[in-house]
Amino acid sequence: MTQATLAKNIASRTYISAIELGRIKPSAENLRLIAERLGEPLSYFLPGPVDETRQRLETTLNQAKGLLAAGKVTEARELVLQVEEGTVPIDALALYYEVQGELLQSDGALLQSILSYTMASDAYGRVKQLRRAWACRYAAAFALYQAGHMDQAISLGLDTVKLLWDSEECEAKALTHYLIGCAHFAKGDVTKASAFFADARACVDDAKNDTVLLALLGECSCAFRQGQWLTALTLSRQAATLAETHNFAEMQAEALIAVMACRVRMGEHEEAKQVLTQIASLAGVPVSIKCKAYREMLLVTKEATPLQDTACLESTLGNLLQAAGAHLDKWDALKSEWALEKCGLLRDPQNTLARGWNSLPQIFAISAALRMPLMHWLSVRDFSGTQAHRMTHIPF
Repeated sequence: MTQATLAKNIASRTYISAIELGRIKPSAENLRLIAERLGEPLSYFLPGPVDETRQRLETTLNQAKGLLAAGKVTEARELVLQVEEGTVPIDALALYYEVQGELLQSDGALLQSILSYTMASDAYGRVKQLRRAWACRYAAAFALYQAGHMDQAISLGLDTVKLLWDSEECEAKALTHYLIGCAHFAKGDVTKASAFFADARACVDDAKNDTVLLALLGECSCAFRQGQWLTALTLSRQAATLAETHNFAEMQAEALIAVMACRVRMGEHEEAKQVLTQIASLAGVPVSIKCKAYREMLLVTKEATPLQDTACLESTLGNLLQAAGAHLDKWDALKSEWALEKCGLLRDPQNTLARGWNSLPQIFAISAALRMPLMHWLSVRDFSGTQAHRMTHIPF
């Protein structure tokens, strides 16, 4: 019986899903109705004698998960060290492996964390906790993506899709397709990336879902990469409208950055400046996105019209970087510094060299941090395949 069938005339499908995941407890009346619908006696759903050891264990592991979510890795590890794997009951092993996966990932032990996540997923699958089985397998694929192992991330992502094949977990399907699309995009295969982004959008019939908007922007990025400016403009304007309608200020700004870049490539520079002004004036948008807006305007302008003076844009971006200080994510700061150095080299290479060796350590340091070959300094704009690209694409 599907969740929708079970929920009919009782509650919503999400309510049934929340009960299955243990997030909420049903009222006595709803429990009675669910029991009747399933043809089971009410006693079937009532707990037997409490296993205190198991209860204590699950409490400890859930506390560890909460500490990890709060970034308190040391405290979480101390709790988990109190648990011996051999003493963990079979029905609690999934949670144990899941927490171990998170700990190992925080330690940088990628392969061990992938193994723990996969074992947790299999264990959750055996007890029919599909959503948690998906979450663990998705976490493994995401960890591979972050580490730059795109082929492995794609392979595990496809396995994760199979796990959801006959389920109604539409949002999970959408997020998984989006992850696979981002991995293909990072590899430079925009055709496959675009197809997976379109699949992600098709999974969820809800414009308020942020994965739908991200997938729409992903399709826009693919069209932009292929030089299909008008298609990219149409998709980005659609995303901007949806984001504004549903009060997603950051998403709206991201979509408008794409609109701005398309305008520049289509030779509509005045319209692009108007969009940049609109982004800068949006309320609730962090300085990192405003930096990105000026950085993209700067880079796409230099790419489209190399001789155009961009000193004003460079000055504004530099001021934003200074004002942001420690509040700016290190990858955003590095990318903006890279853009400023690149534009300086393009505008006046002799003067850049005349500054002496002062600028060269900066260039080498940024290249090393982004894992970007020096030859790419004057040719790439979108950070595809670099560490910075991977750090900014997936919501999780």
